[in-house]
Amino acid sequence: MHLTEHVVPAVSCLVVVLALPLNLVAIYILCACIKRKSSTTMLMINLAVADVLFVCCLFFIIPYYFMANVWVFGLFLCHFVYTVFFTTTYVSTLSMMAISVDRYLAILYPIKSKVWRKKIWGCMASAIIWVVVLIHILPINLVNLINIDPAHNTSEASSCYDHFSQDDLNFIESLRLVLCIVLYVIPLLVTSYCYASIMKVLLSKNVLNMQKEKKTRAIKLIIITMLIYLFCFGCYNATHVIGYVSHSNIWWRPLSLMFNTFNCMLDPLIYYFASFTCQEVLKRYFSQKRRLSNGIEAPLDT
Repeated sequence: MHLTEHVVPAVSCLVVVLALPLNLVAIYILCACIKRKSSTTMLMINLAVADVLFVCCLFFIIPYYFMANVWVFGLFLCHFVYTVFFTTTYVSTLSMMAISVDRYLAILYPIKSKVWRKKIWGCMASAIIWVVVLIHILPINLVNLINIDPAHNTSEASSCYDHFSQDDLNFIESLRLVLCIVLYVIPLLVTSYCYASIMKVLLSKNVLNMQKEKKTRAIKLIIITMLIYLFCFGCYNATHVIGYVSHSNIWWRPLSLMFNTFNCMLDPLIYYFASFTCQEVLKRYFSQKRRLSNGIEAPLDT
C-alpha cells in the first residue's frame, strides 16, 4: 500500500470531518459569545480562521493523493491552494507565538500590560502576522509548481508541488530553509521562553493565591501548545532542513504534511484552555444537553 495514496488522504479526511466543525464552532463562540474581546480573543480568532482555510485546502489535496498524485485542478489552483496551505500553516505558528507572548504579559506583568492587551492590538498583531507570512510564502510562485506527465496527452494529468527542475528545486530548498528558521524556529524559541517563564511563576510560592483552576488551565495550555509545535509542525519543518542539506525533495514530505494537519484538531483545545469564556459557554451548553436528556427543562436565561 502506497502511503501517500491511501494513508495520507484517509487521515486528512478524518481531519476535515473533525477539525472543520470544531473550528467553526470556535469562531462562533469567540465572535458571538464573547462581548468584551481582548487581544487574546482576536489572536484566537485569527488562529481559528487560519485553521478553517487550511482545512479548505485539503478538499483539493485529498483528491490529489487519492488519484496517485495527479493534479486535475489546473495551474492557477495549484499555485493558489498551496500558497494558502503554507500561509495558513505559518500563520498558525506565529499566532500561537503571539498568544504565548500575550499570556506571558498577562501573568508576569498583569497591570503594566493591560494597555497592550486590548482588542485593537490583537487585530494589529494578527494583520502583521499575515503580512509577514505572505512576504515569505509568495516567492514560492516564482517557480513552476506544475509538472506535466509526458505519458498523458492532457495538461491536466500532472503533479503539483511534487517535482521540480534542478534550478527550481535549488530555489525551493533555500526558501524552505528560510521558512523553517524565520517562521518556525524563531517562534518556537520565543514561545518556549514565554511558557518556561510562565511555568516558573506558576510553580513558585508567590502565586499561592492564584486559583487552582486557572493554574491548571495555564499548564494544560502550555503542554498542548508545545506538543503542537514539536509534533505537528516539527516533522514538516525538519524536511526543510534535511532537503536543503541533501539537495533533494524528501519523499516522505507528504507524511510530514499529514502530521501538520493534526494541529487543526488540537488548536480548539488552545481556545478552550486560553479562554475562560469559551469554557463557560461549552460547559453551559453541555449542561443544558444533560438536563434535556434527563427530561429536565433547561433555563431560558442563558
